[in-house]
Amino acid sequence: MATDSIPQSRNHATDQGATLTATDLAQAILAPLSSLRLTVVLLALSVLVTFLITLQQSNRDMWEIKNEHFSSAMVEVPFQSIVVQRWFPDADPVPGSFVIPSGFTLIVLLLLNLTSAHMLRFRLQASGGRLIGGIVVAAIGALFTWAIIFNTQSATTFQAEPPIPYRQMWYLLQGILGLLVAAGVVGVFMVSKGKRVEKLLVLSLTLIVGIAL
Repeated sequence: MATDSIPQSRNHATDQGATLTATDLAQAILAPLSSLRLTVVLLALSVLVTFLITLQQSNRDMWEIKNEHFSSAMVEVPFQSIVVQRWFPDADPVPGSFVIPSGFTLIVLLLLNLTSAHMLRFRLQASGGRLIGGIVVAAIGALFTWAIIFNTQSATTFQAEPPIPYRQMWYLLQGILGLLVAAGVVGVFMVSKGKRVEKLLVLSLTLIVGIAL
């Protein structure tokens, strides 16, 4: 449905009499946000923040840390909170603190980076029924994802019963996996004979999902 080819940009600064269009302005704004270097930096920061949060959970409550990292843009982390007492039982208190991006900030930046990259580098290739089918499948996936998240967040505690019983959720998940297996089988026969790698990939994914059932 899409290609990762980078569209050719025009340098209007060298063209006499040319005017800056809305498309050029959008590309100038989105280009820094879609940088692969930014992606690598954000992923590295995410790993570091996850590691620091894990260390903090040895001394503090998990829900307190969660609220702290999703209620502000930056989080101040005391050095003492990442000193695991089990590792250093006789260590003296460590003064000072440092600031890191919160989990909420990293999620927003990663979404902006991904969205900008898709808007600049990807172009829709499908049309007609294939395009409509892809949109429908994506919408169904988004709907089920929202339903699962909403259903699990409705329970006030881990022991509370959610609006949709877990057994029905499990049957629903099995039904979705069954549809994916069926789609994979159909896809194996629809892939042209010359595309062996694509056919092998679809077949492998179908087998993995089938085993998960």
